[in-house]
Amino acid sequence: MTDGGQRGDTKYRSAARHHAACRAKHQRTDVEEFGFTTIGYRRTSPAAGGLQSPEPYVVIRNVDGIRPGLYHYPSNRHCLIYIGDQFDSEDLGLLLGGQMWANELAVGIFIASNIDRLAWKYPNSRSYRVAQIDIGALLQTFQLTCTALGLSTWPTGYFLDRELDRLLGLDQNKQLTMFFFGVGPGEPQPISRKTIGFAAGLDM
Repeated sequence: MTDGGQRGDTKYRSAARHHAACRAKHQRTDVEEFGFTTIGYRRTSPAAGGLQSPEPYVVIRNVDGIRPGLYHYPSNRHCLIYIGDQFDSEDLGLLLGGQMWANELAVGIFIASNIDRLAWKYPNSRSYRVAQIDIGALLQTFQLTCTALGLSTWPTGYFLDRELDRLLGLDQNKQLTMFFFGVGPGEPQPISRKTIGFAAGLDM
């Protein structure tokens, strides 16, 4: 997955336009006469207690029209907020425990959980269990969406926790990085050509 490319850019934009059109189509106006306000954005995945504990941090590496760097996605505002350029070309693979093929991804998404928010309603170890269920539901939506767009995905839960939480600016007493979603144009086979070439050159 070496680049975002025109194909990837077109599909990302198409999906965004479709999402906006669906949101506009299903926005209710009949409740306003009763003094209620409508929900601005619909959730893509279920979340325990309606608390929406997952907090996505997006690493843009190679997407047309978007500045490379680290972004935060606050779901209540439905936008990407630029944080900085904490990740150089080699940082991502190193933070993922030496999984260096991650450096070829077009986009990476670290999912942090707001444990403090969950503990408000689930004041025991259940909050950690609920956080994992929330991320599982979000991962399923992510996989289905990317498959529909013809994109390849690469989820992993292996990374350097403390170093990553520090780069994301998380307070480990309240938030923890839980999972990583990778996405890009990809190749049809599960193993990259670089890996195959390297293995072929080994003297077994």
